[in-house]
Amino acid sequence: MTDSHVIFAGQSNALGYGVTTAAPYTPTARVQIWADTNGDGVGDAWNYMLPGTNTGTPTNPTVWGPEVEFANRWLADHATGYLWIDKIAKGSTGLAQDATQLDWSPHSTGEMYDIATASIHAAHDNLIGSPYAFTNWDAIERMQGETDATDQTKADAYAANLAEFATDARTDWNAPEIVVGRITDTAGTYNLTVRQAQWGDDQSDSQMVSFKTIGFEMQSDNLHYDANGQISLGNAFYDAFAV
Repeated sequence: MTDSHVIFAGQSNALGYGVTTAAPYTPTARVQIWADTNGDGVGDAWNYMLPGTNTGTPTNPTVWGPEVEFANRWLADHATGYLWIDKIAKGSTGLAQDATQLDWSPHSTGEMYDIATASIHAAHDNLIGSPYAFTNWDAIERMQGETDATDQTKADAYAANLAEFATDARTDWNAPEIVVGRITDTAGTYNLTVRQAQWGDDQSDSQMVSFKTIGFEMQSDNLHYDANGQISLGNAFYDAFAV
């Protein structure tokens, strides 16, 4: 039996903001998601993944994102075993430390990085002593950067901030591989700077893989992927994960 353990993390496009149509997915016990059933943001139970039911957040409960097509691809490639997913995503969260807004900086106490760390540890520890116990997460699937692309200072610092995030997350989350979706070319004034930073870190980090999302179908705001775009995103994450 081969199991996989994957973390989905980031901002609104990791969440699937605005995507509420029926997901092309058939629930199965072989895909489990660490669900936040009590609304504390950390999660408290493993459950069948039910897109639109336990793939969102308390403020966007009916959305689903790239985890859906990722799961479809994983199931097609694995006749046995389980896929375990922890998804931590929140819209409008940047990577640069910012005292005025929620962010993913490892230096921001009690914010997204710490929330994710608590969730990831709780999800792992819940399986200790069971037949499904595991040592490390296989990968972090990360879709984030649109917020940093709206500010030149944050965009200019993105390469250094992402490299630091990668180093800390590998240690704190026990997940060696990081897959980065590069933001699209309509995501903020300084999107090119962020995209180049994402690609550059990929080139200098042997355990990071990135992919472009330009051309993925978008909602009318030209910022958020629509349902087809989320399917493309899930395919791209899986292709990079499976390399």
